Amino acid sequence: SALVDLNNGEENIVIRAWLLTHSHIDHYGCFSAFASRYASKVTLETLMMSPLSDEDAADFPYLSSKVSKDIDKFDGAKTLYVHPGMAFHYGDATLEILYTGDEFLISEPTQEKNYAETMDFNSSSIISRVYTNDYRAIFLSDCTEKTALRLLLYYGDSLRSEMCQVSHHGVEDCPLIVYRFINASTYWYPCNLKLFERDERYADVRRAIAASTSTKEIILHDQYRVTRPLHPNDDTVP
Repeated sequence: SALVDLNNGEENIVIRAWLLTHSHIDHYGCFSAFASRYASKVTLETLMMSPLSDEDAADFPYLSSKVSKDIDKFDGAKTLYVHPGMAFHYGDATLEILYTGDEFLISEPTQEKNYAETMDFNSSSIISRVYTNDYRAIFLSDCTEKTALRLLLYYGDSLRSEMCQVSHHGVEDCPLIVYRFINASTYWYPCNLKLFERDERYADVRRAIAASTSTKEIILHDQYRVTRPLHPNDDTVP
């Protein structure tokens, strides 16, 4: 419905690129469902991903061996394997790839066991950023502590972005220092209010983000698919 609104109708909808961050179902499920329902109604130009091998993916093989069935539902769609440093230009917007899971395997190769048995599979997430002349929005996906610290080593102060998708639904896998370098004014949590307020999912980073003088807006996406802005000074924010 959002695509129809943006396109002013169902005819000739074109999706320039769809990026799948990793093989957890909450990151590819929408694409698979969309493909089954709407592939005949839209044009998908490119599906971007960075799959691990079947061996390294282990229990999460969607991107390595199953996604092709969904891609084939889109007439003419191409698959592109992305790597850090790639940039793609769409009108006045640029999509840049900051990190992919294969980078982690190259820098910290596993020995006797495969990736999924020795590492947190969230470390295979693609981290990306969209920017124009006016803003930068960084998407941390399910960034873990190890991948987050690698971001600092690679990019440092250049991580600065006006908008930031908080990693892993707000679970504190990503350390506070990374958010300090990003120093965003708007933070987006891919979770509902109930999940946002659960202290057992950790709260130190969440509270520090809310208390930061640079934070102007916190946005949640709840179970009803409604985006809800929360100002950090509101009583609704813990």
